[in-house]
Amino acid sequence: NSGSLLMAMSFGLACLAPRLGGIEEMLGEDGGILYDPGHPDGLLEALSSAMERRDDLRQMGRRNFQRAVQRAWTKVADRTVAVYRQCLKCP
Repeated sequence: NSGSLLMAMSFGLACLAPRLGGIEEMLGEDGGILYDPGHPDGLLEALSSAMERRDDLRQMGRRNFQRAVQRAWTKVADRTVAVYRQCLKCP
C-alpha cells in the first residue's frame, strides 16, 4: 500500500511495485519499476528489469528520498493549514 511505499522511499530505496491506484503517481517512472499485477509474469519481468537496471537503482532511491521528504507530515500539515486559511480568508 502507499504507506509501505512511502516508508521504502523514506529509506532512499528504489521501489518495485504494482501499477495500482496512486502508486504510479507517488513513485513516478523514475523512482522504481512498476509492473502490471494482472500480467502472469509481471512481477518476474519487473525483477528481471531491476537486475538489468541495477546501476540506476541508487539514483532512483535518491529521487524517492526527496519525494518522501516532500510528503513529510509536517509539510502536509503546513499545506493543509494554508489551504484552510485561504478558504477562510484568515490572516
